[in-house]
Amino acid sequence: MRLARKIRQGSSRSSPLQLIRLRGGVGMKTPAVMIGSRFGVIGSNLLTGVVLARAMPVDTRGVFATLITVPGLIAMLLTAGLDSATLRLSGRDEDRSTAVQAALRRGMQSIAVPALGVLFLAFGPGEYFEHSALAWAMGMCAVPLLVSNQLLGNCAIGANDARVWARATVANAVTYLLLAAGVLAAQVPSLEAFLACFLMANAVCLGILLRWLLKARPRERLASKKSLRMLRKTALGTAAPTIAQLAIMRIPIPLMAALAGTDQVGILAIALPFAESLLIVPVMVASYLLPRYHAETPKGSMVHRHASIVFAATVVFGSMVAFLAPLLLPRIYGDNYEGAVKLVVILLPGIAVFSYTRIVQSHLYATGRYVAVTAASVAGLGISVLIQVSTVPRLGAVGGALGITLGYCVATAVIGLTYHYNRPRVTA
Repeated sequence: MRLARKIRQGSSRSSPLQLIRLRGGVGMKTPAVMIGSRFGVIGSNLLTGVVLARAMPVDTRGVFATLITVPGLIAMLLTAGLDSATLRLSGRDEDRSTAVQAALRRGMQSIAVPALGVLFLAFGPGEYFEHSALAWAMGMCAVPLLVSNQLLGNCAIGANDARVWARATVANAVTYLLLAAGVLAAQVPSLEAFLACFLMANAVCLGILLRWLLKARPRERLASKKSLRMLRKTALGTAAPTIAQLAIMRIPIPLMAALAGTDQVGILAIALPFAESLLIVPVMVASYLLPRYHAETPKGSMVHRHASIVFAATVVFGSMVAFLAPLLLPRIYGDNYEGAVKLVVILLPGIAVFSYTRIVQSHLYATGRYVAVTAASVAGLGISVLIQVSTVPRLGAVGGALGITLGYCVATAVIGLTYHYNRPRVTA
């Protein structure tokens, strides 16, 4: 407790980076809690998916998936860049209030999305709402909740209160599962009922984060001009690479639908979640390290050590996924999806290599070097799209998987070379 108190007070004798040993001790506890809670959320969501599959026919299930996916994409665009900025600034006591105020402000601003949705309901074409205009409006109401949960959760992680974030996310997933199971047991399944479950679960998550905020009270201090300038620069500098890196994994779906047909899309859609599970460890550890790196700039050798450990863990985890994929995928989804096994094997190397980059990228963000990450991410996305356009018509889903892997490899190479030949300096 004494050591944790010194860290929060910014003591130079007890550096936050000294805790990141990733080999037992206090430093492993917070990333382990974050990773464990993330896997718990995935498990709970899988069970919720089973409940929804039993409650709704396939076409209605597709409509429901669209109604909660679209708000998620809107929330991703509204938080792009600001998510990294809140993580970075929350690592220092003097900047934390700026991060919290920005998170609250963006959450309030995102309320405009449901308001625009209501206007669209009132004046838009009625035939667009094939199932329920109310369901569409309820889906849009999720945007402020998703935005606030993302940004306030990042503030909690940056403030070294990742257990609060873990409790909030797990409570969100478990509440969603229990409410959905209750709707199914009551035999009143409908789009509106399950959307209400989704909204209430996210409201529970927001309630936990707001309770932490009121208790911690990091927003009492006025935001300084220096902190505001750093927030704006970080948000603008990290928005483009965030969107580009997400697009590397997401853009193959519409490209493949246009170039190779929906059957190939279905196979890739099965392989992607298996491969993306490898990103849990690097993303969670990078989220933990970004505010720590901002609080005290580490030596390059320490960053390399952190990245190497995460890379080794991802390789081990990836080997397990490659071993289990041929056993699990055909049994879970049927023999028609056996081709997804090959795609998982193709995707794993690129994601494993990118796990190293994800840690280095956190250090570059923490020291204000956004241009290198932006150039690498855009280059990776460009190569990925180029390869897919040239190979998908002949190779189908295999071409899409190759594009993703090579896109991540290119991004890793550019960031690695930049980091090696130009060590970052602390800037605003």
